[in-house]
Amino acid sequence: MGNMSYCRFENTARDLQDCLEAIENNEMTEMSEYEVTGLESLLETCREIVAYRHEIERAIEKHNEEQERLEQEEREYQEELEREERLAEEERQANLTEEEVETENTAEDIKKIVTEALSGCPSTWSKEYKLFNNLKQL
Repeated sequence: MGNMSYCRFENTARDLQDCLEAIENNEMTEMSEYEVTGLESLLETCREIVAYRHEIERAIEKHNEEQERLEQEEREYQEELEREERLAEEERQANLTEEEVETENTAEDIKKIVTEALSGCPSTWSKEYKLFNNLKQL
């Protein structure tokens, strides 16, 4: 059965490595006629593959360049996301600062109202009632 196109070279490289180990270990004795025919075919195919060496090297180089380009694009995309997140955080901080200033101003206004309420009311009034009446004015 043939290899699927998405793993053809990966699987075949492993199989060739296995064949090379058998040759290095001198496991070419007592071969059947099929094995001898297969070994002859393997040798001829390897010669043809070597003839395409430059094309293979160019294909590998092109793949590596494309992979590097994609990785660079991914790095740039991540940097852009981080930049946008920083800008959004800076804007949030700026808005938060405005809100804090507004909160401080409101707190000062409340403090003035409470102070006036406590100083201008008869001492028989409860502090809460004085505060409530003065806060209604806001």
